[in-house]
Amino acid sequence: MYKERQIIMIIEEEFKNVALPEKWQRLSLNETKKLCSEMGLENVRQKIEIDPPGREFYSDGASMCPDCWFGTNLYPLAVRHDLHYWAGRYGEVDARRKADLELVLDVKREGHQILAFLMRLLLRVFGSGFWPFPWRWGYGRHYWLRSLFK
Repeated sequence: MYKERQIIMIIEEEFKNVALPEKWQRLSLNETKKLCSEMGLENVRQKIEIDPPGREFYSDGASMCPDCWFGTNLYPLAVRHDLHYWAGRYGEVDARRKADLELVLDVKREGHQILAFLMRLLLRVFGSGFWPFPWRWGYGRHYWLRSLFK
């Protein structure tokens, strides 16, 4: 119980000054840039400064996984991961792998090895920009396959 409370406090401390959006809340580009800065994602902020996605940012939390796992709120980690996915471009294999690994290692650091393993598996299979899913890599951009049929 004590270790679980320490873990929750670590996540709460890391994101205490971040105004996280509600699940599914749409953010403007300026609001998204501010969120990136607050979460320490300057590389993502710079990417969207240069090449902004055409759709507003939103987070669905931890897609296909619970946002709360045995008392640990994983939503802040999921929002940070979603920022990477929203801004991603089709074909950025290394950037996607890095974003996935960051999330999985954070979940593992919180003491949830089994969930981290399941997330890694689900992310590698269903997070690809190839799929037309709403949580795919580059979901802030128009689906690449649609452009082939115009």
